[in-house]
Amino acid sequence: DVLDGMRALLGKWGCITITGISADGALAQLIEQDKTPEIIIADYHLNGDDTGIEAVAEIRAEFSDPIPAIIITSDRDGALAEMLKVKELPLIYKPVVAARLHALIRHLV
Repeated sequence: DVLDGMRALLGKWGCITITGISADGALAQLIEQDKTPEIIIADYHLNGDDTGIEAVAEIRAEFSDPIPAIIITSDRDGALAEMLKVKELPLIYKPVVAARLHALIRHLV
């Protein structure tokens, strides 16, 4: 599963992860554990109609903090890339290159 793979990769880098398949699920876990994330890594397409953009906005609003975020997607739509650029959300395309993700995380955090 992609979520487990990402969790394992981040764990190798010493990251403590809180994961969810929806914005509400991830946010509920963060609130329950009273954790403000250092970074948000979200797939663009989440469960149901949720998007990673919405998840980032909800988490940032809950913690009243401009938490750095990365959106991951296989969607090569130019309009999506432009929208993310306007929102200042870095984009990484699938398949994710671990070294690129690691470099971006280090840059943002």
